[in-house]
Amino acid sequence: DLRYSSKILFWSTFFPFQTSLIFTFYCWGVPVFFLISNFLFCFKPQDKTVLFTYLARIGKLAIFWIGLFSIFKFSGWGLVASFPKSVPGFFKYLLSGGYTIYYFFISLLFLTVITHFAKQVKLVYVGMLFILSTVLVAILPLVSIATGDFLLSIIWNPINYLPYPFAAILLFHLSKSEAPKIKPLYLVLAIFLFALAVAADWAIYINAGFFKVNTYAIPAYMRPSLVLLATGIVWWAINIQLKSNPMIRFMSMNSLALYCLHPFFVEPAKTLTGGRILPSLFIVLLFSYTAGFILRRFIVKGLI
Repeated sequence: DLRYSSKILFWSTFFPFQTSLIFTFYCWGVPVFFLISNFLFCFKPQDKTVLFTYLARIGKLAIFWIGLFSIFKFSGWGLVASFPKSVPGFFKYLLSGGYTIYYFFISLLFLTVITHFAKQVKLVYVGMLFILSTVLVAILPLVSIATGDFLLSIIWNPINYLPYPFAAILLFHLSKSEAPKIKPLYLVLAIFLFALAVAADWAIYINAGFFKVNTYAIPAYMRPSLVLLATGIVWWAINIQLKSNPMIRFMSMNSLALYCLHPFFVEPAKTLTGGRILPSLFIVLLFSYTAGFILRRFIVKGLI
């Protein structure tokens, strides 16, 4: 099921392996989740009420979890000190989800709005917007390197994810067509473009300046290779026939709990295990699923 696939792929980004080969596929979870969220939204009626309902739920999640984690992370005076003190600081604070991992919800708000309005545009123009937004994603890391402004390529910049609403609409129409299979020539071309994009990741994007905004010297999500990879994965998920099973259903039902709760347990898990990856992963998963099961009984429905 496509919904289950998106939620499983999403949490695959939390504990990456540190090799250059795997790094090419390392950040796929967030783009794939955005793309599938927008794809599923394409099935909804073109109605403002539907849009506002979606935005209200995402906004409620953002406010609750950003607020809760900010209290947890910046307890006492640190919470007050973390508030922005200028207009540019306010926008950075807003877009970054209070400088937390929950920037995801803020970006999703923007992407949902874009998807809603782009659905009304002729398909040829959507295709052009997809190409232009992907080119923009390719260019901005180079602008960061040239100007030294690496905030352009920081993970909470919504421009990272601009191509995904247009890709979702294209995939939606393609899935509805009578002949949804991609022609072999187009498939070969897509693989060739992906190979070029991956080569570009390691040939032109490596720069020590990205350490200012990442833990590695390459832009995390502002890479055209990720746009092409995410689009290919979602197209595969649309066409493949997989049966559900208890593990997939469990992970699907608890994916929001895992995403929202795991930041609270990452540092304690590292402390308990001495920073070892696999034991830390086990502790974070165990605590997140357990806390989600317990808190779901006490927190307002829809927040976990």
